[in-house]
Amino acid sequence: AINNRGQIVGYSRGQDGRSHATLWDHGTPIDLGVWGDWCLAWDINEPGQVVGACANNGEEHAFLWER
Repeated sequence: AINNRGQIVGYSRGQDGRSHATLWDHGTPIDLGVWGDWCLAWDINEPGQVVGACANNGEEHAFLWER
């Protein structure tokens, strides 16, 4: 997803081999982390709040990230 400020969210593969929720802010990747087996960022609003999901042992949980 992308907002009008040009911030993009999704995921990237971490050095640990797991998917990490990621925010790209003007081309700079910001690792939002991984809690469990994987995390994905799904959407971002204009203030920069990110929503997504993480899974651990097959159980998924939603998250909201903000600076």
